[in-house]
Parts: sequence; C-alpha cells; structure tokens
Amino acid sequence: MFTTFVNLEPDPNQQQGQECSPSSLSKTTRPKRHQVSRACTWCRTYRIKCDSSYPCRNCKAKGRVCSDKAGKDEVRTYPLAMKEIDRLKDRVRELEEQLETCKDKSVVVKEQEDEDNMAASRASTLHSGYPTPLSFYENKKDYNWDHVTPWIASSNQQCYGLSSSSHFISQMTSYLDNALQQRHSNTQLNLPNQLSQGHTRVNESNVSYDFSQSQEQYLLGLFWTAYHCIWPILDEAEVRAYHKSLWETSAISRLPSALIDILLAISIQHVASTSQRVEDGLVWSNDGSIVSRWFYSRCQTLLANELEGPSVTSLQCHFFSMIWLGNAGFVNEAHRTSAMTIRTGIMLGLHLEPPEYMSNVEKDFRRRLWWTLYALEIQLSMELGLPISVRFSQVSCSVPDDCSRPFVPLRSSASMLPGNNDWPTVASFTTHFAKQVLATRAIYTTFYRRCADVLGATGQNGVCSDSQALEGCAHFLHSLIGYHQAWLHQVPECLKSKRKCGGQSFSTDGSLLEVEPNIPHWLQRQRLFLELAYHSHSMSLYRPFIRFSQDMSCHLPLASGHAISCVKHAITITRIVHQILTETEFLNGWPKVLQWQWNATLTLIAYVLAYPAGSSKPAARKSVSMAIAIFELLSTECVGATSAANIARDLSAKADLLADRFQVSAPYLAPIDPFLELSGFGSAATSVSDGICSDLLPGSTGDQLSAYQATESCLDGPDFSLGSLSNIEDLDLEGSNLFDFLDFEAAVQMY
Repeated sequence: MFTTFVNLEPDPNQQQGQECSPSSLSKTTRPKRHQVSRACTWCRTYRIKCDSSYPCRNCKAKGRVCSDKAGKDEVRTYPLAMKEIDRLKDRVRELEEQLETCKDKSVVVKEQEDEDNMAASRASTLHSGYPTPLSFYENKKDYNWDHVTPWIASSNQQCYGLSSSSHFISQMTSYLDNALQQRHSNTQLNLPNQLSQGHTRVNESNVSYDFSQSQEQYLLGLFWTAYHCIWPILDEAEVRAYHKSLWETSAISRLPSALIDILLAISIQHVASTSQRVEDGLVWSNDGSIVSRWFYSRCQTLLANELEGPSVTSLQCHFFSMIWLGNAGFVNEAHRTSAMTIRTGIMLGLHLEPPEYMSNVEKDFRRRLWWTLYALEIQLSMELGLPISVRFSQVSCSVPDDCSRPFVPLRSSASMLPGNNDWPTVASFTTHFAKQVLATRAIYTTFYRRCADVLGATGQNGVCSDSQALEGCAHFLHSLIGYHQAWLHQVPECLKSKRKCGGQSFSTDGSLLEVEPNIPHWLQRQRLFLELAYHSHSMSLYRPFIRFSQDMSCHLPLASGHAISCVKHAITITRIVHQILTETEFLNGWPKVLQWQWNATLTLIAYVLAYPAGSSKPAARKSVSMAIAIFELLSTECVGATSAANIARDLSAKADLLADRFQVSAPYLAPIDPFLELSGFGSAATSVSDGICSDLLPGSTGDQLSAYQATESCLDGPDFSLGSLSNIEDLDLEGSNLFDFLDFEAAVQMY
C-alpha cells in the first residue's frame, strides 16, 4: 500500500498576495497594550483591561464617567487601608469629645429653637410677612410694662402694661395735673369694687347664711339662666343630681360642697345686682355682697384641701371663683386665680389633645373646658398688660368644633328655637369667643413687639414721644386688621346681632340693634357678649394712639385715624348698652357690663381731652352724657355705678373747661377726615367693592375704612400680597390648627 504525499510548500505567488493585503496585516498583528498600575473603577468592576489614557478607551466608548486620573495610579494596600481606618477612628473620637463638651451649652438654645419652629409651623396660616405672633406669647421682654401708682394705700407701685386701663388712667391723670395745675390722684379715676373697702372678711364661726334646699334650687336656676350660656363648662343634669344627693342625709342642711358654694355665690351676686330682690322667701338687703362673700370664702376653704389632688371639679370651682372675683371688681386677684386655674388644667392634661380612647362627648367637653378658661385668662392678661401663664406653643388642644353638640345646656329654651339646623349649639359661642380672643392676642403681641423695637431704637419711654415712630406703629397696626376681619367672616349669622336700617353687625356705623322677640334670652346674651367683647378688644388695641400731648405742626393721619376708630368703638359700646338696658332685661345682673361701660367712658373722656377740635368730639361728648345715664340706671343694681357716674360728671366738666380754653386760645380748625390723606395706599380710602352697601359709606367709621383699606392693600401693598396668601398651607391636625380660622384669602374675597 502506497502513501501519497502533498506538497506543503506555499505558492510564491499566493504568498506575495497575502503580504500585500492590509486586512491580513490587521488581523495578524495587534499593538502592544501599555501596562497600568491600577485600572479605573469601571474596568475593575467589569474585570476588563484598562489603559493609561484618561478617560480610558472602555469608558469613552460606553459614555461612562471614568475615575479620577489621580486615583488610577494610587497604590492601595491592606496596611494603608488599616492606617486610614485608625486615623478616621481617632478623628471621630475627637469630634465626639468636642460634641459632648458643647452639648450642655447648646441644649437650652436647641430646645428654644425647637419650640419656636413648632410655633412658626402652627402659625403658618397667618400672613407670612408678619412676625409669628405665637412666639410672642412667651412675654420674654418687659416691653409693654409700666409702673403706676396703685389705688390702694401703699407705698409700692404696681406694674401694668401699656394696654391696661391703669396705665391709661395714669396718662390721663398726668395730663390733667399739667393742664389744670392741680393734683389728681389715680384713686379718683378707678372704679371701686362691690366691697368698697376691699375684701371684707366674714367671721365664719359667728355667722352662717345657709339656705333651704328650695332656696338653693332657685339660686342655681338663676345661674343656669344667666351664666351657663356664657361659660358652659358644667353639665346641668349632673350638677342638679349632685346637688340633690347632698340633701339626702339631712333635710335641714346639706353636705359641704365647694362647687355648689361658688355657684350660689355667683347667683347671689346676680340677684343682688338686679332690681328684683324678693323671690321664694329670699329677702335681700344691702348685705347681698356680704352673703355672696361668705359662700365664696367657704368655697375657698374647701378647695384648700384639694390642692394636692386636683380634679375637674376643683378646676371648675377655681374658674367660677375667677368669675366671682371679676364681677366683684378684684381684677388683680382674678388674674392670680386664673393662673392657678390654668396650672390646674395643665396638671389634668387639658392643654393636650384628648386621648383617642375617650368618646367624642368627653373630647368635646375637655376641649371646651380648656379653651373657656384659657381664653378668659388671655383676656385678663391683655386687659392688665401682664404675661399669660402658659406659652401658646405648649398647647396642643384644638379649639372645639362649633358644630358639635355634646349636651343641650338649656332644655327649657330648646323648644323655642325654630325648626332648622342654622342655630348655634352651646359649643358655638365658646368656639367663636376663643377665636376672637386668639385673633386679638395675635394683633396684641405683634403690635407691642413692634412698639418694643421702635422704643429700643429711639430710646424713648413711649411711642407718643416720637411722632414719626408713632405714625410707623400706626401703619403697622393698620396692616394687622386682617386678623379681626378674618375672624368676623367666620362668625355664623346666628351669633350676630342684627342692626336696624340695614346696619352691619359688629360695625360702628351708629345703627341700633334689632331686638328679635322670638330669639331665646340665652342666645341674645351670647350675641351681646360676643359683640361687646369685640368692640372692647378693638377699643383697647386702638387706645394707645390717643395722644394727650400733641404737636399741632405735625400731621399724623393714620395715628389720628386710629384714635377716631378707638372712640367709635367706645361710642358703639355706649349705645348698645344704653339701648339694651332701656328696652330689654338681657344685661340685667351682669357686672361685666359696668366694666365694659367704664372703660368706654374713660376712652370717650380721653378723646374729648386730647382732641378738643377733633371730628368725633361732638359725638364723643354726647356719648359721655349717655354713659352717665347708664351709670344712673345701674346705680340701683351695682354699688360702683354711683361712683362711676360721679367720676364721669367731674371729668366731663373738666374736659369741657379745657375744650373751651382751647377754642378761645387756638384758631378754628376745621375737622378733617384723616383717612382721606393716607399715603401709600392708593385709592383704598375711596375705592370699595360692590359687596359693600353704598348707603352705609357716608356713615362708615374710621375702623371700617381702615379695614377696607387694609383688605384692598392686600392686592398690591408691600406687606400683603396675594402670592403670599396663596402660599399659606393647612396645618397638620397634630399641630392643633388653632389659627386655621384666620383665613386672609377668604377675607379678601368677601370684599
């Protein structure tokens, strides 16, 4: 078998063709790759070869970001990594030691910042351009305090705020001293309390004023009719059952009870201040206040045993003790009692949102209880110009819903309501009164903080000392009217007192109230209380702009306009009180009416003294005469009314004397409307939307025009802008939403 051999030598022609082909050369020969000490991050990740270029060929082809060029040649070994770890551990230990050293120094600042941030978050519904008013509830600075001579015989001075009547009386007294060249004591201008010589102590061991069961039931019935509609923090059915149980052991006397004693004390106060003194065997003489004081003292003795173990009942007793003190005219002691009441509520956890395990009735009751006492405490603090007991940022309890109805407080009047769902419940008044106080407090804290800044910059003792500073503060207060306006638009129609001749509710247009005969008395009282409280708050906010010493060469249109707004509210209070006292019995037995009217009378007389040629001087002087008539009507019911009438007559006579001197010594000055000369507000003074009745514009008061101007300036003013309003967001429910009712955008749309 033979094997065939094949020639394996290449063909010379074929070999020559292959050497000449470029494609064959590229396939057989490849450039040598440059060695690198360390591949880039991507190449190491994908475990592919890298080169020394930057970026490398692989990253450039894939469009990736190649690692830093400096890091490619960095040598990383395990020992170097351990050294780096040790270095970082040492650095961390050093920083921890520094942090521990600084922690004690910064903990207080950090807590304060957290509280301020929380307050700012919860107040986000307010205008973003304003300083957050909730943070001012702390009263960190004594910026609004002043020392005045007390009305009691003491060498010590008492400290009150610029918003207090005591400070206002001190200013008026100083002006009268200089103008009449005679000394006027502050005692002459203070309203005496019901116990004219101070607290008359009753010797409980020698005297007793115990009543029979039927007499106490009659007195408690007066309380449910007169006071429960304003301060609905009790369950009428439970209290009646509780009172009945106290008489089960004996038919002669009942078991001691602090709650029943304080309710009887308030009821006796009410009966002693009304013209009807004989009912169910109760014959009252001039010692009605002494009898009321005896029950109050016994209540305080019983409460002393519960200081270490407070309860809701003891808190209710403290609250009505505050009401009794306020009715008697002891405002300082009422303010002290309010602080104790607030602290008792805090110990009971009422300032916090009710727990989830509670029923809706219990939750509404706790909210209503807290906001009733907290709103009254805030109101007392503003009236005296003193700090509140608890900072607002610490309160998480939400305002009660005005649509809730945990119980019917006045079952006897429930059948009188018309058959519709538009009438308020017991919680409605509490809700809107609390919101009114909050809106007033927002203006109060923001405005007086601005006054503090102005006084700090000028070094003056008061804003009235510097005309430019006063006008600047007036412009700032002008921009804050939206707080009250936002509240007004949230008040339901059922809680507004209607006006005659097309007048607007809560206005100062001079229209009389329309008394509706089909409305139950408790609802009429709620309406009157809400409106009189609003005018009183507004009057107090404007009152700092009544200047007793004026530079006639310096024209301050907005400050003068605020003084007119102040006196307009005082005139409105006087007209409402006079009309209701002469036409109805809704205000009978209410000592608070005397306090409202007294503050309004001081404002009226102060305006006549400070502006003898003012445009509102004739109306103010006429209202002073009406106020004296009111005091004469109340003199048969209240001890302090007689003294108030005498003081008002004396002051009005001195005001007339000074006004006559001014008319003789000064040329005639035509009264002008300061709102027509406002600068910086465009045509706001004359431009009003179609939503306002044109027939009322000629009689519109200064505060109404100011409100319209503030609202319209929201659209183009530097402080208010529609964009800033649109940025307002709703607060989280856990943040209490306490200021959600201050909806400025809704207020703008109403005009």
